[in-house]
Amino acid sequence: EVEIMAETHFWATCLCVAVIACLVAVVLQLPDNVVKQPAEVPGVAKGPPGLEFEGESSATKVYRLEVVNVYPHDPSAFTQGLLYLGQDTLYESTGLHGKSNVRKVDLKTGKVLQTTPNHRRDFGEGLAYYKGYFWQLLWQNQTVYQYDPRTLECIGAYQSPKEFDYVDGWGLASTSDGVGQLHDSIPANEQLYITDSGTKLYQIELAGGKFVLVKSMTIETPEGKPLPMANELELVSESSLWANIYGQDCIAQINPRTGKVFGWILAEHLSRSEQHKGGDVFNGIAYDREGKRFFVT
Repeated sequence: EVEIMAETHFWATCLCVAVIACLVAVVLQLPDNVVKQPAEVPGVAKGPPGLEFEGESSATKVYRLEVVNVYPHDPSAFTQGLLYLGQDTLYESTGLHGKSNVRKVDLKTGKVLQTTPNHRRDFGEGLAYYKGYFWQLLWQNQTVYQYDPRTLECIGAYQSPKEFDYVDGWGLASTSDGVGQLHDSIPANEQLYITDSGTKLYQIELAGGKFVLVKSMTIETPEGKPLPMANELELVSESSLWANIYGQDCIAQINPRTGKVFGWILAEHLSRSEQHKGGDVFNGIAYDREGKRFFVT
């Protein structure tokens, strides 16, 4: 079992995670003072900003993933959304026209237990568990599909709010993602966040039979620069949202109340690993709240 591990010394702090790329289990560790910069982040000269290792006073914490377990995963699945709901079960939204679907996957074997294909015109994106249902974003048409979480039957289609900067529809995450089982009742103050490839993070809610915008904020680096391309999302807590930065081998830790990045998680070494052979881009983040495990593709 992967558990959170944290020591009090700043440079020794580490967390446990898991990777699926294959599915791979990993640990988050702070790198040494001298660190190889990961791939360039859009809008930044080199690597994630805030990598200023001036000793232990550095305000921005930077971690690196360390693999602790590997799980099989369908190599043909272009993971766009990923979430964990207990009993070693993952739910996944896959992309590409003609290949997109929502599926239930056995973590340990990688076997697809249930699947609901999208229409050939659809390109699946983010996936979240909200209001007792699964919700799947579609790329570039402002549509959100609603699914029965037990049967994966698509039972509704909604429009995303019109106030977004773009219509891409990328990441989607809820405060209910990662719970140990399906809800018997809808929790109070449930929150839902979405990104659309630009520099904005949006909080939305389902009210009056439609999705409405609660608030929007600019995602900003520790240096105060707008950060675009936040893709797959995972809401680890009400104050910590993990966002995969598309095209980069890193995850930004964002405060969802403010949009401010307060940490980076580096994963540039995973693309060079034996487990990654045949893989594509770094994407897909899921969190097991009870087991304190993370999974990434």
